[in-house]
Amino acid sequence: MEDFLARVKPGQSDLLALIQAGALDSLEPNRSQQVLRYFQGVSELKVADIADEEKRKLQLEKLGFLPVGDPLEFLDGRRPPLRIAQLKDLAGQMVELAVRIIDAREIRTARGLTYFYLFEDETGLVEGVGQRKALAFGSPPVCFLRAEVRLQDGSHPRLLNCTFLRTF
Repeated sequence: MEDFLARVKPGQSDLLALIQAGALDSLEPNRSQQVLRYFQGVSELKVADIADEEKRKLQLEKLGFLPVGDPLEFLDGRRPPLRIAQLKDLAGQMVELAVRIIDAREIRTARGLTYFYLFEDETGLVEGVGQRKALAFGSPPVCFLRAEVRLQDGSHPRLLNCTFLRTF
């Protein structure tokens, strides 16, 4: 670790970001210990490491993605059980999902502003269309949505009339 720091010479904020992202875990797996050692100069004191879930949240915050796992796992409260992979069996029905917004486009049409979305969860991708802008939070943006499922080209689901909810 000392050899790495001597060669790279990261600034304090860069070093903290590397620690929080888990980039140095293979050199020292205890992130609390890393902070004590490299910011306080304390190496002989042994402290408990932060919880695995907190480590994953820090990784998501610093990297913008999780190398392992899915950010939707962090949703507190009640998450609807439905997943994108199940939509093809629900044509014509209104559904509620928790998804990430991968892409969003606002286009002016004869009916006013229309929003086109690409959503994903841990099981797949689906396109959606709505008249309202998404209420999303986090990075990548996560939202709760309600929409009608329609099958496109016989078996490919698409979400119409997307509305966005704060909670279920």
